[in-house]
Amino acid sequence: SNHKGAFWVINSSFISNRYGIHWDTQAEYNTVIGSTIVNNSVGVYINAAGNNSFIGNNINDNSTGLQMLGGANDAHCVAIGNKINHNTSTLTLSNIGFGYLFSGNMMYGGNMTITSCTRIKFVDNDISASTITTTSNTQLQFTDNRFYVTPTFTVTGNNPIFQNNTFDSGTVP
Repeated sequence: SNHKGAFWVINSSFISNRYGIHWDTQAEYNTVIGSTIVNNSVGVYINAAGNNSFIGNNINDNSTGLQMLGGANDAHCVAIGNKINHNTSTLTLSNIGFGYLFSGNMMYGGNMTITSCTRIKFVDNDISASTITTTSNTQLQFTDNRFYVTPTFTVTGNNPIFQNNTFDSGTVP
């Protein structure tokens, strides 16, 4: 892509497919804004593709909302201001080598699984996941998030950061 971005997807709909969006190795510098991604097996699937942005989308009622896997160039993507709601699995991240930022998202329903990743940041999100399982991660960060349901947290790995989060149920895991 020569750092220009292959695709700008704006105000589009991806409904009732196997994959709403499927990006593979070297699919980088793409941007999805204001789109509807609903009733797919996987709403957004990214395999080893970096530098992508998801801004202000509705990623709802999929079996898996976001599935992101590491590989050749898996780093530094952003998901900002999305509604990632009512998916069976809200988020599955695996083997991400160098960072993703999730900020200002509404993430309601479904489970979150993060495995063998580095520098994944959740900052200022509204989260209502029943379980959050993180395994063998490095520098996983949850900061300034609001949890509407206190999830069952299972956290392992190096240097996890949990700071300034709010738990509406009144209990902190």
